[in-house]
Amino acid sequence: MRAFLIGVAVACVALPAMAQTTARNRTRCSAGDPDARVAACTALIESRHDKSLVLAADYANRGIAYTAKGQNDQAIDDFSHAIALGVRIPDIYVARGRVYEAKQMLDEAIADYDRALALNPRFVPALNERGHALEAKGLHDQALADYNRAIAINPGDGASFNNRGLVYQDMGRQDEAIADFNHALALTGGDATIYSNRGDSYEAKGLHDQAIADYNKAIAIDPGFAVAYSGRGAVYRAQGLNDKAIADFNHALALKPDLAVAYNNRGATYQNMGLFDLAIDDFTHALALNPPEIAVVYANRGEAYAAKGRYTEAIADFTQSIALDPNNELAYDNRGYCYAESGQYGSALADFTKAISLKPDDPIARTNRGSVYEALGRKAEAIADFQAALAIDPSQAAARAGLGRLGGTP
Repeated sequence: MRAFLIGVAVACVALPAMAQTTARNRTRCSAGDPDARVAACTALIESRHDKSLVLAADYANRGIAYTAKGQNDQAIDDFSHAIALGVRIPDIYVARGRVYEAKQMLDEAIADYDRALALNPRFVPALNERGHALEAKGLHDQALADYNRAIAINPGDGASFNNRGLVYQDMGRQDEAIADFNHALALTGGDATIYSNRGDSYEAKGLHDQAIADYNKAIAIDPGFAVAYSGRGAVYRAQGLNDKAIADFNHALALKPDLAVAYNNRGATYQNMGLFDLAIDDFTHALALNPPEIAVVYANRGEAYAAKGRYTEAIADFTQSIALDPNNELAYDNRGYCYAESGQYGSALADFTKAISLKPDDPIARTNRGSVYEALGRKAEAIADFQAALAIDPSQAAARAGLGRLGGTP
């Protein structure tokens, strides 16, 4: 799981104190424990002594405290009050944009980062945040442009290199991602988040040993970094070291019970072990957390349901996955299998045909469609699909067996 870095924290809006009680509240409003800050800022706001920009500062500081408490709607209201009262500093727009982004309101977030940059075109935090929001919308080139600009303004900002590396990672350009993570690590002197991100890229390249080494470094720097345990667990799963993988996912979830990727990966590990009920439970937990990779989780749970013969539930999950990601070839293939097993051959043929259109060199989808044609008595079409599957992958035993039953030749 990737981790985005914020270049600088939003500064509190501080103004001179006036009276003793007011001064005490002003100090508490602008720094310290979020609950105490909310109480102090509220007292200042409700006193009605502060006017205009001073009152705007009270709202802004309370918004920062609400953000720290995860009370996003209250934070947005307070930042909006501050802006309406005349605060025109880019930090406040960035602060509100971050909250919009936390609520997955990406267009609103981008609009706020645009406003911050209109006030200060060289404000690196706004460029980093806008790049992150653009990346979340799948606008890789625009995100890269923002990070390139941030790096040009401040070549010593490790966060910008890390964040650009994440875009390259999403684009499958792992070598460029690793180069950026290397640069970020050199600038920061070693950061758990960046080591973990570089581990993700090494794992994407199948370099398991390098990936584990990076996750180990991340954990050594920050033993409470749940994401690094989850990443290392994913590598152990890929290596077939299921017990070590489960241990890491358990550790990750003990540290961060809302880490959806750890539930998903632990579920996939249980699935590899044939423990389908445990897998379904973990996928269900992951889905309840509404993760960014939700289409993948639905598909994974669908596979677990299918393995138990619960085809109706499997079909429902694959349908959800396809609705979220219409280009998911494997979900069509798997749903087609469930339709075929349920005797719904027309729907199965449609799904296998769609899977083949998305990935013409998939021998499994062609073998599966050939089996349905065979069941329907459409011998010529079945033979054609089995032959096509074997032309792609001569080791396809099911396709070879189908040809044997129908008297065809490879």
